[in-house]
Amino acid sequence: MNQNVVGRMVVGLDIGTSKIVAIVGEQSPEGQLEIIGIGSHASRGLKKGVVVNIDSTVLNMLVERVYPDARHVQGAINRLSVLQQLSGQLLSYEEADRQLADLFDRPQRNVRISDIENAVCEVFGVDRKQLKSTAKAKSISQPRMLAMWLARKYTRAAYSEIGDYFGKRAHNTVISAQQRVSDWIENDNWVSIPHGQCRVTEALRRCEAQFGT
Repeated sequence: MNQNVVGRMVVGLDIGTSKIVAIVGEQSPEGQLEIIGIGSHASRGLKKGVVVNIDSTVLNMLVERVYPDARHVQGAINRLSVLQQLSGQLLSYEEADRQLADLFDRPQRNVRISDIENAVCEVFGVDRKQLKSTAKAKSISQPRMLAMWLARKYTRAAYSEIGDYFGKRAHNTVISAQQRVSDWIENDNWVSIPHGQCRVTEALRRCEAQFGT
């Protein structure tokens, strides 16, 4: 996740002996707070509300691979601690690597939403008006959701900004798109492109190649 986006995130966490409740919000450039997630889970593996079982191999990975400053290392440790608290299980090296992938893989250049829009239009053979239209056909809605997902990954734009850019849509539409694309990636789904189909990961790779990350 872009550092500027991370800087606008606000997390409230209540760790109890029986339940953990988390609320996540994002502060817009205008100073308004949007609630983008809330959840709770029974507490397991805690001792007086503190996680005590982060694997030493995970800590070694953090020191070796996360940005070399205390703030980012502590942020990564906090993220894994919350994940362990919610699952009640020791994180493996592979799971920790996956959960911190956005910290390890930073964009190589500044990317604008318009860059992403152009890339998606090129890969999927659609035009800008179609991406911003109300069309719900898969040939339009899938590229639109992928564009929103890429905008969240590579730009500083808030959900509301991305929704406004792609046809003045509500911020929760962008949240839904981000979740759906993440599910497609996890399930190795296929999407339609001109002259055939390809895996969603390949479509994203082609889009990223267009704007040079």
